[in-house]
Amino acid sequence: MSDHTTLDKVTADEAFEHRGGILYLKDTHGTRRWIRLLQHNGLPDEGQRQVIVLTGRQNRRLEDLGMCQPSEARGKEFYSIFLDDPHPKEVASVCDDLQRFLKRTFSKRFAKNVWDAFLTQIYLHELGHVRHCMSNGWSGADARHEEWGFFEELDGLSTYHLTREPGMRGVHTDRFLWDGGQIHEMGTA
Repeated sequence: MSDHTTLDKVTADEAFEHRGGILYLKDTHGTRRWIRLLQHNGLPDEGQRQVIVLTGRQNRRLEDLGMCQPSEARGKEFYSIFLDDPHPKEVASVCDDLQRFLKRTFSKRFAKNVWDAFLTQIYLHELGHVRHCMSNGWSGADARHEEWGFFEELDGLSTYHLTREPGMRGVHTDRFLWDGGQIHEMGTA
C-alpha cells in the first residue's frame, strides 16, 4: 500500500477545468519540485490547449515518467501531460552511479541539477508531442522523435543523444545544438 497520495484517474471534464494550469492533489508526492520546474520563466507551454497532471506515482522506469494524451470536453480538444515522479530507489541508483563513475566530474550537489534538467526535458518532450499533434493531428508515428524537445523559445540549447551497446564498455554520445530554428549535429564521442 502506498504511503502517499496519487492522482491515478482524471476525467476529461476534470482536466478541462484545469486547462492552462497544473492539476494535482495537495499531498501528491513530488509536487513542489515539479511546480518549481514547470513555473520557471521562459519554459514554453500551450496555455489553454494543455493541462499538466502531476500523478504522484513513483515510476521505476525513468524513460516513462511522462505521457501526453489528447482529450475532448465540451466540444473542445486539449492535451493532458501526465508526469510521474522518479522512484526513490532509481534516483539513488543513478546518483550512486554518478558518484562511482563520474565523481571527478559531478559533485553530489550537482546531482540535483542533473535531475532538474532531466525532469524538465521529460516535460519538454511531452510538450513536443502536444505541438506535433496540434499541427499534424494525433499520429505521433510520423514525427521525428529527436526533435520533440526543441522549441523556438529555447534557442541555444545543447543536448546529447546517449547510446550504449550491450557487452561494450562506455557510452556513445551524439551532441546536438539547437539555434531556435534548426538542429546542428556537433559530432560524436
